[in-house]
Amino acid sequence: MPHPRFYLRCAIAVLVAATLFAAGFGQVPRPPAPTPFPSSTLVMTVTDENGVVVPYAWVFLQSSPTAAPLKCETDFAGHCEFRNLVPGLWQLRVEKPGFYVISGETVQIGQVSSRKLFVHWNEPARQAVRALVGTPGYEHSRRTRYRIEALFAELKQRMRLQRVRLRRLWNVSEQFLLAATAQNLKRLVRFLIKRPPQPQVQGI
Repeated sequence: MPHPRFYLRCAIAVLVAATLFAAGFGQVPRPPAPTPFPSSTLVMTVTDENGVVVPYAWVFLQSSPTAAPLKCETDFAGHCEFRNLVPGLWQLRVEKPGFYVISGETVQIGQVSSRKLFVHWNEPARQAVRALVGTPGYEHSRRTRYRIEALFAELKQRMRLQRVRLRRLWNVSEQFLLAATAQNLKRLVRFLIKRPPQPQVQGI
């Protein structure tokens, strides 16, 4: 028959093992939980040059030239939403029947991003001007622009051409042509008249 101390030692051993297991030494280590992939949401609003929303327009997003674009159609309020996007710089493109295509725009996507895009009827002309920015011809026109603006200001302020007084396109063209002719005659008289020479002041 075993000695009573044997049962006491067995009880102590079982108690110590249970304590160590409860403290975590007996648990099998688990791999760390995977880090959730970062995602972002982009809310687009498409309007025209007057601020009126443009419904049923297709919005395309592309992360790189080789990646497949994501597309979404705006609702009746001009809104469109992209979800689960990778944060970064994306290429933006908008197409709408009856409007011109907007391309070359970029958008920086963060955790929650929103973007309001204006679709203009004369979008090709706007893009052509953006392409000319920085060229020598654009810099020359920017320096001499004040001369043309001054002529239009003279027509409006001094020759009372704030509004047209006739209807139909050919009547308006005729009125503007007569006003421009009178303006050129005034300038021609000013250039042809010989100004008297100014006396030169000599120092003593």
